[in-house]
Amino acid sequence: MQRLINTAKLLANTLLLFFACLNNAYAIKTPINDKTLFDFSQLSFQTVGTIKDIPENVVTSLSQDSKGYLWIGTQLGLVRYDGYDFKLFSHQPENPNSIAGNYVQTIWADDSGKLWIGTYSDGLSVYDSATGEFSSLKHLENNHVTIQSNDVRAITGDAKGNIFIGTNGGLSHINANSGTISQINNIQGCDQTLTNPRIRSLSFDDSDSLWIGTASGLCKLTLPQLDVASKRYDWETVLKGQEFAQLAGENVYQLYHAKDSKIWVGTVNQGAAFIGKDDSSFTFISHKADDKNSLGHSWVDAIAQPFNNEIWLGTYGGGITVVDSHSGVVVRQIRHNPLNEFGINGNEIGAFLVDKSGLMWVGTWGAGLNVYNPSNVAVRKLVNEWKVPNALSNADITSLLELDNGHYWIGTRQSGISVIDPSIGVINNHTPNIDENDKLLDGYISALIQSSNGDIWIGSQLGLHRYSQQENRFYRYRQNEGLPSGQITRLFESQDNTLWIGTTSGIAAIDINDNQVKSIDGIANISAIDGKFINSFTHTSADELWIGSRDGLFVYLKPQNQLVEISKHNQSASLLSSDRITGLLFNQNKQLFVGTEKGLDQLIRFDGKKAEFKSVDKQINRPSRYVEKLMEDELGRIWDVQGRVNVNDNSWSNFSEADDW
Repeated sequence: MQRLINTAKLLANTLLLFFACLNNAYAIKTPINDKTLFDFSQLSFQTVGTIKDIPENVVTSLSQDSKGYLWIGTQLGLVRYDGYDFKLFSHQPENPNSIAGNYVQTIWADDSGKLWIGTYSDGLSVYDSATGEFSSLKHLENNHVTIQSNDVRAITGDAKGNIFIGTNGGLSHINANSGTISQINNIQGCDQTLTNPRIRSLSFDDSDSLWIGTASGLCKLTLPQLDVASKRYDWETVLKGQEFAQLAGENVYQLYHAKDSKIWVGTVNQGAAFIGKDDSSFTFISHKADDKNSLGHSWVDAIAQPFNNEIWLGTYGGGITVVDSHSGVVVRQIRHNPLNEFGINGNEIGAFLVDKSGLMWVGTWGAGLNVYNPSNVAVRKLVNEWKVPNALSNADITSLLELDNGHYWIGTRQSGISVIDPSIGVINNHTPNIDENDKLLDGYISALIQSSNGDIWIGSQLGLHRYSQQENRFYRYRQNEGLPSGQITRLFESQDNTLWIGTTSGIAAIDINDNQVKSIDGIANISAIDGKFINSFTHTSADELWIGSRDGLFVYLKPQNQLVEISKHNQSASLLSSDRITGLLFNQNKQLFVGTEKGLDQLIRFDGKKAEFKSVDKQINRPSRYVEKLMEDELGRIWDVQGRVNVNDNSWSNFSEADDW
C-alpha cells in the first residue's frame, strides 16, 4: 500500500499512558507482579473510510494484491483502497467485463497480479490488474468443467498454479496456466465431512496438504502428485482424505495456517481450536458466558497472527479474543466501547488481514474498517469501558501515580481516584463526599505523590489530602490550616522529608514526620512567590529547590533560608525564553532543563542571585514551541507531551498520529 491514512484523533476521554506519567515525579517502575499498567491498557485502532467509501460499512473479506492495494469485499460490490482513495467496483448488467455480482464473500490475490473474487450467487470473478477488467466463471448444470456452485465461499492457491475454489456445492480446481477447471468429487476418508460438501474454508499446510472446512466438519486432503510426462495432475483419481472426529458435524467457518505450522480452526457454534503439526494434538478454545478468560463468542469469523506469539480470533458478536499462539490461553479481549473512539468499531467481526507492512486490518459487519499498527508498541491508551467490570469509572484523566506495591492510582477530573491492580483491573474507587471528613473533598484530582513514609498525598481543587494506607482513610488540609489556596497544582518531597505544595496562589510546606503544615514565613523574600501559579518543582541538590511558576523561576536556598527570584522581568534570568515556566527537570548528568511557553532551555550557570540559560531548541535546530512537562528516560533523552530531545547528539522528534499519539 502506498500510504496509510491516519484519521484525526482527539485525546479526550483517554489516558495516554506516557503523557500521564509526565505529570508525576516518578517514572513507571518494575512492578511487583507480572503485569503492568501497560498490559492493562487498550490497543489503539484507527477508522479507515466512511459509509460512503465502504457500502453499508459491511466488510465481508479483505485481501492485498501484489501492487499493495487493499481490496475490501462488501455486500454491494468490491472496493479498492490505495491509501488515499476508495474505488467501488460493482456489477453492471450491460458490461460483461464488470464483476459478476455485488455480494463478495471471499477474495484471494495470486502472485501474478490477478484477484480472485467469490460471490454469493454469481460465481467467480477474476480481476486482471493489467487490463482493469473482470472475467467470470460460473457453474453450469451437468457440466463437469465448471465450478461446482455459484455460491463461492473460499479460494486459495499455491505457487505452482493450482487454485482451489470452495463452493456451497463442492470443491473445484483451476489450472491457472491453462484455465482448465476440474471438479474434485472422489475423496475417500472424509465421508461424513463431504457427504454434503458445503465448503466454508480452505488452507494449505507445510506439506502442501489442503485442509477443507465444511458445514459438517474438517477434512485434510492429500493432493495428487504431478505426472511428469503429461505435466498434469489427475483430479479424477481417488484422493486420500482424513477427517477429524473432534469436529464431526461442526460448521468449520475459518481455517488458518500459523507460523509455527499449527492449523487453527474457527467454527460457528463451538468456538476455535488448533491442531498440532502431527495432527494428533487437538486443543479447543471455547466461549463461556461471563468468563473474560474465555473466547468472546462461539462463532469465530476471522483468524490472523499479527505477532509470532499471538493469534487473533475475530468473533461474530464478541469482538476479538487474543490468545497465546502456543498454549491458546486468552491474553486479551478487544471489544467495542462506545466511550473509546480509538477502539474497534463493532463486535461483529467480518474479516482480518495482516498486510505486507505488518498492519492489522479489521473488517466488521456494519461498523466499517479499522487498522492497528502492531509495530507501535511504545504507546497505548487506558480508557473507561462501558459496562465492563474492573475498568476506569471515568477517563478524563488528570494524574497518575504508581505505588511501591505495584498498584496505580489514577486521578480523574470528575470522579476522584481509581485504584488499579494490573493483574485484575480496578480494585477500588475513591469518590468524593464533602460531608464525610475521611473522604475526598472533591473529584478533581490535580496531583498525586507517595511520600517516603508510604502515605499518599492528593491535591484537588478544594484542598490537600493525605491517605493513610494503614487506616484506609483520608485526612484533609484546607486554607484555614495554612495553605495559600485550596487549588493544589503540584506536590514534591524534598530530601529533608518536606512535602512542598504548589497551589494557584503560592506554596506551602508540610513536615512528613508529623504531617503538620509548617511555617515558611521565616524564609527571606518568601513574599515574592505569593499569588504565583505553581507549575513544577525539582531540586538540584539537598540545598537548592527550584520552583517553576507562570511568572518566573524561584530558587529556595536552604543554607541561607532565602528565596531567590529568577525571571526576565527582574533581569535576573539571562536568555530565558519566557517567564511562563511549564516544567522542570534535573537530569542524570546533573543538568537543569526548563520548559517554557516559548521553548526548552538549559541552565548554564547560577551564582546564587542570577542565572544564565541557553536555548536547547536553537542548539538542536528545532522550532521553538510550547514545552509542557518534562521527564528523562534511561537513555538520557528528554520527553515532553509532544516528543523527545536527545541533547547528546542534538536530535529530536515529535510524535504524530502515526505513533498513536
